[in-house]
Amino acid sequence: MEKSPSYNDAERLRRLAEPKVKIDESEVENYSSEDIRRLLHDLRSHQVELELQNDELRAARDRVEKSRAQFADLYHEAPVGFISINEGNAVLEANRTAATLLEIELEQLIGKPITRFLAESSHKAYHQFKIELFVSELKNEVDLDMTTYKGRTFSTRFHAVSQPIDSNDNRVARVVFADTTSERASNERIAQNERRLRMILDSAYEGVAVVRKGVFVYGNRRMLEFAEYLDDEEFSDVPFHTLVHPEDLERVTKRLVARLKNETLEERFRFRGVGKRGSVRWLETSSTLVEWDGEPSVLVFITDVSAEMQSERILRENEEKYRALFENASEAILLMTNVILDCNPRATAFLQRAREEILGRAIWDFSPPTQPDGRDSREAAESYIEAAMGGMRQSFTWRHSRPDGSTVEAEVRLTSIEIAGRPMLLAALRDITERLEDERRLREYADALQRISDDKSRLLSIIAHDVRTPFNAVVGYAEYLVEELDGLSTDEIRKIVSGLYRSAGDVYSLLENLLDWARLQSEGINAKPTTIGVRRVFEETAKLYRALAERRSVNLTIECENAVVVFGDRQMLSSIVRNLLSNALKFSEPGGNVSISAAMQQGKTRIVVADEGVGMTDSQRERLFGKDAKPVVADEKRRGAGIGLTVCKEFVELLGGEIFVESELDKGSVFTVILPASDE
Repeated sequence: MEKSPSYNDAERLRRLAEPKVKIDESEVENYSSEDIRRLLHDLRSHQVELELQNDELRAARDRVEKSRAQFADLYHEAPVGFISINEGNAVLEANRTAATLLEIELEQLIGKPITRFLAESSHKAYHQFKIELFVSELKNEVDLDMTTYKGRTFSTRFHAVSQPIDSNDNRVARVVFADTTSERASNERIAQNERRLRMILDSAYEGVAVVRKGVFVYGNRRMLEFAEYLDDEEFSDVPFHTLVHPEDLERVTKRLVARLKNETLEERFRFRGVGKRGSVRWLETSSTLVEWDGEPSVLVFITDVSAEMQSERILRENEEKYRALFENASEAILLMTNVILDCNPRATAFLQRAREEILGRAIWDFSPPTQPDGRDSREAAESYIEAAMGGMRQSFTWRHSRPDGSTVEAEVRLTSIEIAGRPMLLAALRDITERLEDERRLREYADALQRISDDKSRLLSIIAHDVRTPFNAVVGYAEYLVEELDGLSTDEIRKIVSGLYRSAGDVYSLLENLLDWARLQSEGINAKPTTIGVRRVFEETAKLYRALAERRSVNLTIECENAVVVFGDRQMLSSIVRNLLSNALKFSEPGGNVSISAAMQQGKTRIVVADEGVGMTDSQRERLFGKDAKPVVADEKRRGAGIGLTVCKEFVELLGGEIFVESELDKGSVFTVILPASDE
């Protein structure tokens, strides 16, 4: 800014002034010397005044220029954006802050439509705002979402007013705006928190209210229900005493005053409340001193305890009846959670402990470490308790221990109940020791009867098939002899008689096994153990079957030293060897080998009967010694009854030994019997 006018400016002003001050020379001639002096004086005075005025004008212009510069700085550096918008939405003016907010150069911003920077979601709001803005000179506000030149979106609020700019009523809008993204987010969080708080308070089970200067200034939904008011507006400014029963008003008032004085009070307080429509209910309250709108107030939490009070009254009335039933019940009864809270006399007698020894302890304290099913007593009890507390009634058998070390079985029923608002369990115990013993005996009888029935069925099956078959052969041979004897040769007769002998031998052997087996089932056989020479038993048995071995062309060998002995029953040992040798010969092929051997080792005698016959499948071998064993069939002439090996197994076990077999189909079988060699 220049400090004084330039020379050219002075010349221009002088040229403009001279025509206006030009003096007619004829007029000067009429002036006296005094007039001229006065005139010169006035001219000098005016000159000085003009110079002074010029100085003041220059100073004023300097101040204006300085103010303009300061205004420009303030305008451009303001923390908010300033823009001027015409009715065509074009930006006419803007400060640098506006350009910065919109992320565009100031020169580029001028002339651009402001709608270029509006988010699509804000176009409708801006259009309505503009209509209202340009038809009045009132200030208008609108919240908009804007998108910068670089694509960033932010929230803002337009504060604007429109002004005419010419005589044609063309108007321009002066707009102030700033980035309100954080402010809007904060306001939204505040509003959201207020909504959540309201939701929490309105969802609360308790009534919540604020009393200030003796009147209610706030109440949540539950409080309005207690007071029987429809909404906040109706409830506001209701005097607190109108909702208190007259008989309790003095106590409630004293408590309210004491709370305002911040005195120490009991935590919970009960009184009768009266609703707007006259209903009376028992209420329990707690309160605290707060500041509400800058004034001391009482925040009150209220719970309807009418039902609880009614329950307590009924509980008191029924307590004697309950105690009489509890004490005189025929079953042992425990009231418990995880620990026993109460017990009746039957329970003390059942557990054989004093009441003081029982209360406060857990049920597993009176149980053995494990239950009969193998479960840990504590883990099992906790699982039953948890299920019962969850509402599922439990019924189970439990073993308890007594101080003398004995145990007693009980049938337990666990039922979830509630006493004085407290959930607990009622455990009813019934001694079932005698019942379980009776059931055990009944099961034994039933098992015995079943065994008898099974044995009878098996015996009948054997008689029906395995005894009938050789008898049919005997009858057939005899019938043939009777009818054809006169026409038969000596060789034919010998062949038929041999068949008769073989069939009779099979019947005899089968009957002998059946008799042994029947005596075993009826527990009519008792072992009479003595020291027995095994080789002699082998030789006696082999003598019985030499003829059979020769007829079948089977080589029979014995391998046993004279010193080999067995400590057992001689008749049983003979039956074992006889059955094993008979089977080995029966299922051997002509030209095959059968051997019986025995040896002593570490106090035991191992007897082995081996053949090279038809052998067995795995399934036949696995079912060989059971009562449900199926006969092994080689062909029509060679089949076992299936009972001989069962007799062998039971005789071996009676003698304290064991028997097992190794066999492969078409490669023979090896039966091994291990028996004690002495009485040790």
